[in-house]
Amino acid sequence: KQMAQVQDQFAQMEKQFRDNPTNLALGLQLVSTYMQVQRPDAAVPLLDLIGASPLADVQILLTVAQSYAQLGQRTQLDTTVQRLQKLLPPLREQYKTNTNNVALAFQLASAYLASQQTNLALELVDDLAARLPPPRSAKATSSKPTAARSCPRPPCTINCRTGRSWNPPCRDWSPSFPPIPRPGTTWPPCKP
Repeated sequence: KQMAQVQDQFAQMEKQFRDNPTNLALGLQLVSTYMQVQRPDAAVPLLDLIGASPLADVQILLTVAQSYAQLGQRTQLDTTVQRLQKLLPPLREQYKTNTNNVALAFQLASAYLASQQTNLALELVDDLAARLPPPRSAKATSSKPTAARSCPRPPCTINCRTGRSWNPPCRDWSPSFPPIPRPGTTWPPCKP
């Protein structure tokens, strides 16, 4: 009975994707399900279809490349990485226009890594890391804030690669400022 339910779920997902082949997220979900039940014979053609779609953006192609790598499909992986490399220049330009978009920065760094451009990925991650406030020492944690400052952290100035400094406002501070960027997280711009 359980096997029949699983087959019904597959049939339903396959039908939904056939009815709406532009829903690449659903296609990737189906690929993931095929991979979980060890059906690479069904996953690979679907990955081929998703990877060739003109709607496939950087995030979709990164997921497709990762799936090909897990399945040991080197030829398709190389083709996907080549397609991904073609999307890098516009993505790089998009990031240059808004260097505060952390999610985009990590997407760009992931694309650099997938295309074996590790130096560019490291430079980008280093730039992001340079914007983080310095870690608070135990001494700073135990010290009492002055009456003039209600901010629970010492003032910090971070030199950006541009030579400018950044003074984050107190409202941006939290004990876990941010260890992993969440979608939509942005960095405050550097101040001249």
